[in-house]
Amino acid sequence: MSPSQLTRASGWAAALAGAFFIIAEVLTPIRLVTNPDALSRVALTDRFVVQSMLTFLAAMLLLAGLVGLYAFQSREAGRLGAIGFPVAFFVTALMLGDFYANTFVTPALAIGVPNALDVHNAGVLAFWLPLEFGFLALAWFPFAVATLRAGVYPRGSAWLLVVGALVALVPLPYVNVPFDAAVAWLGIALMKRSASPSPRQRLRRVRA
Repeated sequence: MSPSQLTRASGWAAALAGAFFIIAEVLTPIRLVTNPDALSRVALTDRFVVQSMLTFLAAMLLLAGLVGLYAFQSREAGRLGAIGFPVAFFVTALMLGDFYANTFVTPALAIGVPNALDVHNAGVLAFWLPLEFGFLALAWFPFAVATLRAGVYPRGSAWLLVVGALVALVPLPYVNVPFDAAVAWLGIALMKRSASPSPRQRLRRVRA
């Protein structure tokens, strides 16, 4: 597979990650936010299972997409990009394990040991579930600022990523959609631009 094909594949991964996250956001059980004690019951619903699986798949795609998004603008993103990329990658990988647990462990506990999700300590888990994506988006904030400063991708998508990373911290329904849409937008832009020379390649041609 050529570098351009790998870059295009990363764009597809980012675009699908954003789309899956948006669908998962719409499917997020509101009852889990308003009534944390309902975790053992919500975890057994089809809505929770589908939402968790979509989030898990989206996080895996996001890791692949992030690599391509950064590689295409690595020089233009500068030092901030060099810092923001590993931070975003590490936290996304960390949250991938959390999304895996939500998908497979939480429903298993709800079936086998439902009381484990109803005890007082489980309130921490119920409180964390609505906020975990906000933590993920915040970790992307340095990368988002670096992307905005680099100017490689559409400025609107970069601004949306910056704003989305901040508003995702608000524990309200659907606040993650701006971040999700920005990731999808960046992925689409990467797919389109992978077919044309990168800024670095254009600069080399001009100097030649």
